[in-house]
Amino acid sequence: FEDYHTIMRHVFDNVLFPLLRGDADNFIDSSLPSNKNSENMTEKEALRNTFIYAYSLSWSRSHGSTHPHLIPVVELLNGNSEIVNQHAKKGKLVDKPIINVKIVTGKWPFHRGGMYTNECNLSCSAVYATRDIEEGEELIISYGELSPLQFMVKYGVIPNELLTHHDIKSDVSMWCIPSFIPDHPKRVACLRKSDYPLEELKSNEAILCELEKDCLEKYELGEEPDDIKR
Repeated sequence: FEDYHTIMRHVFDNVLFPLLRGDADNFIDSSLPSNKNSENMTEKEALRNTFIYAYSLSWSRSHGSTHPHLIPVVELLNGNSEIVNQHAKKGKLVDKPIINVKIVTGKWPFHRGGMYTNECNLSCSAVYATRDIEEGEELIISYGELSPLQFMVKYGVIPNELLTHHDIKSDVSMWCIPSFIPDHPKRVACLRKSDYPLEELKSNEAILCELEKDCLEKYELGEEPDDIKR
């Protein structure tokens, strides 16, 4: 995370801002929660918030850990953790796995599943069903065995099945600053449909503090600062 943060700061300060500063108003997204008080922030701050948001959208939809990249069509699919395919009884797989499609790479053309014939040395990707899929059913790919916290950091959301799963334990409570909760009717309706406790998030006070670099290591040892214990 620190490496990404350093790279993003360098790219913005030394490349994007010098390039866009004369025309920043055409690129700043004033609808972002982080830019709601744009009249009280500098042009550079508002543009940086927009850049971080745009970068997050691209990164959360990318695939691959070494050289992340976008795959057309595939990035439109939602995903879940491999762990949710386990039944409430440990070790037993569900009869109808939540993850129902898989991404494979190879050469053109693909025939069935991950099998292909290399006829013209054309690299390509394919998506195939891992079980029967009903009409209107959502297509879900695997994001690997991610924990709720890893899912939040990478994709900005946590599937409900991952939060309620029998084999998931997390000591980290995640809260949203009330002003960051969207007010657009369609976004609110979508969050309510997914059982997000919007009213509870609005009424609770968020405790914010600056984390030291070794804070997480201290937390694991039970030596976290007093403001974290609250």
